[in-house]
Amino acid sequence: MRELNNKTHAVRRTVDVPGDVIAWLKAEAPAYRFLLAHCEGGVAWGRVADGALVLAPGAAALFTTAVLQEARLIGEDGELHVWRVGGSSFRATRIDERAQQAEKPDFTQAYDEPYVLWGTRCEQQENGFSLMSDGVQGLRHWAPVDVAPRSEYAESVRSLRLVARVYVVQGENGAVQPAASRLVRVEAEAN
Repeated sequence: MRELNNKTHAVRRTVDVPGDVIAWLKAEAPAYRFLLAHCEGGVAWGRVADGALVLAPGAAALFTTAVLQEARLIGEDGELHVWRVGGSSFRATRIDERAQQAEKPDFTQAYDEPYVLWGTRCEQQENGFSLMSDGVQGLRHWAPVDVAPRSEYAESVRSLRLVARVYVVQGENGAVQPAASRLVRVEAEAN
């Protein structure tokens, strides 16, 4: 059984998205730690360093308004989630755990759940990112964390985790059930 954090004070709000979604995300980034963007050509990772959004090598070509489908700025205290609705329109929500205690929370209970990210071998490191590959197909992505270099293929060693926070509410029957979730962080476990 998962242990619930009963001290959660999370507020979920709809957020207006201005015309230039990429510039807006870059301006919002300093309040978060990572970017995960799903684009027509693939996934683009980013991380915040010295108050600025730094994209993974090669990700700038993917992270454009024309091909962006969905993006999440994620951090320990909240998430800004943006998604495309139609041709060039976007919608967004923000879940914030830094909200004032006087503000009525949408969620007061949560638990964290780690998900394994693919990557069994660290091929190279650049600018705080690690190029991870996996499997005989050589699937690759730039993870926004430093991973201990490992050149040998080790199918059973997947050290990257994407941690999600699941907010729960009490249902009509009294049972606790998931109501919303957000991404919290990317972490590399020691091997």
